[in-house]
Amino acid sequence: MFYTFIASDGSAVRKGDSSKNWYCSAGYAKKILDDKGEVVLEDSKVVEMPDGSTINQAELTGLEMAIDSIGTLLEGDNRKDNTVIIAIDSKYTQKSVTSWFDGWKRTMKDGVAHTRNGTDVKNFDLITKVHDKLVAAKGVQLYRVNSHIDPADYHFAYHEFCAENRVDMPESAWLIMVGLNDTIDKMVTSTTDKMRQTDFKKITEGGNFHGL
Repeated sequence: MFYTFIASDGSAVRKGDSSKNWYCSAGYAKKILDDKGEVVLEDSKVVEMPDGSTINQAELTGLEMAIDSIGTLLEGDNRKDNTVIIAIDSKYTQKSVTSWFDGWKRTMKDGVAHTRNGTDVKNFDLITKVHDKLVAAKGVQLYRVNSHIDPADYHFAYHEFCAENRVDMPESAWLIMVGLNDTIDKMVTSTTDKMRQTDFKKITEGGNFHGL
């Protein structure tokens, strides 16, 4: 029996030239444990998002990467013997691919889904792709965790997590998710910072400070 824990995340840092432009990255961090609680494999990956991306697109892409990574690290892995848990800190992303999805899909008109207020659902093509992959990965458990939790608040945060997600989970498993969430948060934040610094260096070396 194996237990796969994955945390996905996205990061965005505003570009100086426009409030609509961002440096974005997405990724996941993963641990696979055996039935004795020993870590047998660890894996992580972060990608830079293309120009024009948004934080919601980055969060969704991170989740898609996490789903795509399931079962790729254990040779001969039997899905029936592998409990897979994915943790994300974005409530919007979680709801988009679960409880909100069917309602949005029912509003489709001329290829566009709409919210309850009648506005267009942004990124619905990407949301649909991630939703379909999640459904196809049968049995995957998707939970939302808070990020940047003070260790002094762990006990309260754990019970809050169980109540929000309506799940009875050992605190030890929750701690693994929180740790992975912190890990991937730092990784994607570092990546977007490096993207910004690289652009800043190019601009300053060229003597063009327009838009900073």
